[in-house]
Amino acid sequence: MVRYNEALAQGESGINNEREESLLRRFPPGNGGTVYLERPAVVVASEGTIVLWYLPGALSSKTQTEIWDATMEMEQLLKRSIIAAGDGRAHWRCQDEYFSPGTGELPAGCINVAPAWFQLGHNPPKYHPQVSASLQGPTGDRYLNSIARPAVIASAALRVMHPRQYWEGLTNILALGPIATDMQLHQMPEKLGRWASVFCALSVISNRETPLHRDALSRMQWFDVLTSVGRYSHARMLLPSLEIDLRYDPGVMVAMSGRAVRHGVHKVDGDRICWAWYMRDNVHDFTKTPRGGFAKLKTGDDEAVSESVMD
Repeated sequence: MVRYNEALAQGESGINNEREESLLRRFPPGNGGTVYLERPAVVVASEGTIVLWYLPGALSSKTQTEIWDATMEMEQLLKRSIIAAGDGRAHWRCQDEYFSPGTGELPAGCINVAPAWFQLGHNPPKYHPQVSASLQGPTGDRYLNSIARPAVIASAALRVMHPRQYWEGLTNILALGPIATDMQLHQMPEKLGRWASVFCALSVISNRETPLHRDALSRMQWFDVLTSVGRYSHARMLLPSLEIDLRYDPGVMVAMSGRAVRHGVHKVDGDRICWAWYMRDNVHDFTKTPRGGFAKLKTGDDEAVSESVMD
């Protein structure tokens, strides 16, 4: 994983197929073909680094309903988020060509929810973080209440899957509060007080197919936690850099490095919601929170999962 990290350029997006084929030849997974997973699994690299957690059926029906209902509360924000592909402002994540109406019950769209994050290209120390637009209005506190329990569940899962990252995230969130108060950052102390996650951001994605890509703004060592719910069928998550496909039924949870693992999800039949919990390196830079290493698999009588001390 260290050599793979070194091979990836800064800002590597994963959308250049020729580049990705070159990486695959240089770092072949060695599966002898694509493996299809439908049972719980942990994927480990040769040096013991954990690359992927796959947990089908991880979310109870109650939690799935909470995610569905919270997403429906954000209906107007989701509808306004979609931009025509020809619009110069359109990032692929919000381009209309990737969204579908589903059954018509669930609004399509993609929004970010964060109590403190940096606008693209506005990094520290020159700039300071802001509350995401989705939380700035009068409905922001209601959204925070609606996502609180699923936020705790994703954080608890990270505590098991990558303990060091969990403590880094918690340290970062706790550090942001006093800084936001001292700098009098608009609305941020109040939103942080209601934020129930160790992650610093959530993407709410509904009725969108996701082309193969990497998340360039994350760190190789960090996991993103993805959950998928809804009323849909025939979904797969594609992980070509690992030569793995995942059965992606409602209630699934996947944790992986969005930067290391190229991933995508095709269009499905029905209505599908993905909540993606993640951290941002520039927010940790702002709070001067130290970062550790990869999640590692231990054997013997020790804990099942640990991580390297430092990068």
